Amino acid sequence: MSFEIRQASRQGVKPLVGMFGESGTGKTMSALLLARGLVGPSGKIVMLDTESGRGSLYADVIAGGYQVLELREPFSPARYIEAIQAVEASGANVLVCDSASHEWEGLGGVTDAAADVSRSRAEKYNKDWDGVIQYGDWKHPKMDHQRFVLKLLQSPLAIIVCLRAKQKSTQTKGTEEMAQAGIIQRAQVGKTVIIKDDFTSPIQNEHFISEMMVYMEIHRDHTVSVIKHSHPTLRECFPKDKTTPITIEHGQALARWCASPGGAPEPKPKAATELAKLKKELWDITKAIHNGDKARLEQHCWDENLMSDTESLETLTVSRIQEILEKIWLQKSSKSLSENIRL
Repeated sequence: MSFEIRQASRQGVKPLVGMFGESGTGKTMSALLLARGLVGPSGKIVMLDTESGRGSLYADVIAGGYQVLELREPFSPARYIEAIQAVEASGANVLVCDSASHEWEGLGGVTDAAADVSRSRAEKYNKDWDGVIQYGDWKHPKMDHQRFVLKLLQSPLAIIVCLRAKQKSTQTKGTEEMAQAGIIQRAQVGKTVIIKDDFTSPIQNEHFISEMMVYMEIHRDHTVSVIKHSHPTLRECFPKDKTTPITIEHGQALARWCASPGGAPEPKPKAATELAKLKKELWDITKAIHNGDKARLEQHCWDENLMSDTESLETLTVSRIQEILEKIWLQKSSKSLSENIRL
């Protein structure tokens, strides 16, 4: 087997985008608009619909239309993988998976499979199952889940994954601090209480987010908050947090980003790095004089004959700044010495 080593370039990268939100926030519409912008007016969009046909609601809204593959229970990782393979074989350019929450918590999904293992053990020993999934019972269902995640990562398609969201609840004992904060009633102090988060979380494995190239929350007013982006310039493809909904234009921006070769930035010349370092040193040691004003620093350097009136801070070279710094340190030393003599 031969291996090929080539220069890294992001050109042609296939984005994996995650969106989560509560019902009615606009996940499906946002995903379809992003997909249309990503693949252009004639690109082929296929939606993997687990929502009983609701994914077809926007057939007359999305320019250029889209195709649908309906997936019904059981929502096992293996069935999701088969569906993705079918979409790949169809010649699609982008897959919208709406939603991947069923793979985790749906009928036949990962949680359901783990529960079946625990239930079967209880039946084997003629016991009533207490509803608790034992740690070891997650092993094989989570291995199947990881195969699903790997399929998302290795697919030649651009993929947009939608996830349902909910406020998680925690069972705990009420405390005096909770009562003072108004979280619980005074009578609930010392008793078992159910506390709801004041934020929503995606219905999926807790590590699912780390696999996405971009991950965002869709709010009730359809605006978004980008939680993760894998590259600093990738953030520029999406709206500023809680400002506007996702549009086709954001998909177009993402397409341009994926088509750009990127590549490693040119290393800064050593001289330029040294110059920047010295300028910062000059700025820092004269803070008390210029008080954050560049013009005042320049005027000070002229008044104190640290530089000639034909020079400016922009034109200073490494050697000239070194000379100026030496003069400043000499002045500080002389001032300190004179003060000690007076004392």
